[in-house]
Amino acid sequence: MERMMAREETEARHRHQTRVMFDWADRSACRHRTVAAYFGEQIDDCGESCHICTGEDILAGTVSQIGGRGRRGGQAASGSNDDLRDTPLFEALKALRRGIADERSVPAYVVFSDATLLAMTELRPTTAAGLLAVPGVGPVKLERYGKAFLEVMAEQN
Repeated sequence: MERMMAREETEARHRHQTRVMFDWADRSACRHRTVAAYFGEQIDDCGESCHICTGEDILAGTVSQIGGRGRRGGQAASGSNDDLRDTPLFEALKALRRGIADERSVPAYVVFSDATLLAMTELRPTTAAGLLAVPGVGPVKLERYGKAFLEVMAEQN
């Protein structure tokens, strides 16, 4: 009984640590300033060293400036990802992701990131091997979610 309780406590701690990590990663403040604040130091924004200050979109690999600050959310400056976001397939994949995330009581991006859903929308894999070739889909996520995502993509074709 003690081992089971210890395991549940460990799993709860891991879930909490994961949420804290994702919350930190989702902040739009300078990364250097955020890390310094964690250690009790106060500094100004780095201005040129982190992706927040330089406006780099690390998910899309592009640079986009809005009011001198980086654009968040994995959207490319070219707008091509914006076009994919407006498709019925992308919306269907997002709805499936939300349902799975709600069932598992995790944030949606833990299932798949928007960047991964956009890649699925663009590549439209029809097999498990094809889905495994999508950035952000590994063997574990393929096993957990692959069948459901492939079914949605087949319905949208």
